Amino acid sequence: MKIPGGPLASMACVFFLLASCSTPPDKSPNEPTRPNMLVYVVDALRPDSLGCYGNQEVETNAVDALARDGVLFENAFAQSSWTRPSMATILTGLYPGAHGVLGREHRLSPHLTLLPEILRRYGYRTGFITTNPNVGSVFGFDQGWDMFQELYERRDEGRVRSTELITRSDAVTDAAVAWIDRVTQPFFLVILAVDPHWPYEPLEPFDRYVPEASGDRERTKGLYQGEVAANDDAFGQLLAYLNDRNLYDDTTIVFTSDHGEEFWEHGERGHGRTLYEESIRVPLVIRSLHAGPMTGGRRMDQPVQSVDIVPTLLTLAGLPLPSPLDGKSIVTPASEASPVFARLLHDSHNLAAIRDYPWKLIWDRSTEEMLLFNLEEDPGEKTPVTNRHKDVAARLADQLFEHAARNLDRRESLGESGGSETVDEETLPDNVRETLKALGYVQ
Repeated sequence: MKIPGGPLASMACVFFLLASCSTPPDKSPNEPTRPNMLVYVVDALRPDSLGCYGNQEVETNAVDALARDGVLFENAFAQSSWTRPSMATILTGLYPGAHGVLGREHRLSPHLTLLPEILRRYGYRTGFITTNPNVGSVFGFDQGWDMFQELYERRDEGRVRSTELITRSDAVTDAAVAWIDRVTQPFFLVILAVDPHWPYEPLEPFDRYVPEASGDRERTKGLYQGEVAANDDAFGQLLAYLNDRNLYDDTTIVFTSDHGEEFWEHGERGHGRTLYEESIRVPLVIRSLHAGPMTGGRRMDQPVQSVDIVPTLLTLAGLPLPSPLDGKSIVTPASEASPVFARLLHDSHNLAAIRDYPWKLIWDRSTEEMLLFNLEEDPGEKTPVTNRHKDVAARLADQLFEHAARNLDRRESLGESGGSETVDEETLPDNVRETLKALGYVQ
C-alpha cells in the first residue's frame, strides 16, 4: 500500500494523527481492552541517527512524531550486537545465555516459549514479517505464529546481485497492511526491517544524504543515513494506514532495533564484533493507551534492555507474566536501576559485558582480558581504567560471572533448549545462504 502524495504527504498524515491522539477515545464497558500490538524492529539502527535522539541531519519524521506522542527511552540496550541472539531475546524475554541462541550455528529450541505462543492463548492473531534470514524458519523463529513471512526469495535467474535478496521497507509495509487487512483483532505483529543494514544502497530521493565530495567514511555514513530516512518513510506509511483504519489508538506500538552499528569508533565498521556502546545501544519508543498509559512525549533516562520488551508488552495488554522471564516490565519506572548485560559469540568474537553506570566492564572470554570504563568521564570508551579501579572491576566481574552461572542454570531448567539446537551452515537452503552472504554474514 502506498499513501497518495509520496513521502511528504505520508509524513503530514503521520504528524496529524500523532498530534491528535494524545488521549484515549471513549469506550463502552463491554469492549475488549486488550490492544493490538505492533513491534517494529529496524535492523542495525543507531539511536543517534534519529531526530528524536538528537540527529539534526536526517529527516525521521515518523519516529520523531511517535516519540512526541509516546515515551522515549534515552538509555536502551540490546543483549547482543548481532541479530539472531538479540531477536531471540526480544521474543522470549530471556538473556542469550538462557535461551542459548549465541553463535552462528545455534537455533531457537521448540522447548522455549515465544511471546506469540503466550498471546495466542488469549485470542491474539500473531504475525511476523522478517527480512533477515538470521531470524527465519531455518533457525526456529517460525514457532507460534499464525502468519510467518520471509521476504528474501530470489527474483531473477543468474548471478545474485547484492540487493536482490534484500527487501526494502516499503515492501514490508505493503505486506504488513495486507495481513492486518484480513485478520481479526486483537493482533500481534512483529516486523524486522533490514534497511539500514549493510549494504547501504538508498534509492532516490533518500540518497541526498551522501556528500558530493567526501572520503569513504563520510560517504558510507551518508549512505547509511539515507537508508534510515527511507525506512522512516515506510514506517510512517504504516502508521498512517493504522490511523486510516481507526486502529492507531487501539494499537500498542514498540519501535526499536536489534543492535547498533559501528562507524570506526573503535576501528571497526558494522556489528557483531564488539560490545561497545555504539554496538549495543538501541532506540526504544513505546506508545500505548493501555495499562499505563505510555503517552505524552515523556523521555525516560532509566537504563532498559531488549529483554524487558516481553514483560512490558504483557503488562500493557493486562496479561499475567509467565515464569521464567529475565526481563522486567518498564511500564512503571524502577526505583533502582538494574545492570545491563550483553553477550557476543560470533565467529572469533567471544565477549560478555556488564554496564552499571557510570561503570562498564567488557570481558574477552577468549583471552580473559577485562576492560573497565568510566562512561561518565569517557563516554567513547577510549581509555580503560581497569588498573586504577581494581575493586570496581572485581565487583563487576563477580556480577558477570554470577549472571553467566544463572543463565546456564536457567537453560538447563528449560530442558532441551538453546545451545543443544544447532544448524550446519552447509545445509542451509540456497536463498537463506545467499541472503546471509548479501548481508555480510557469510563470506
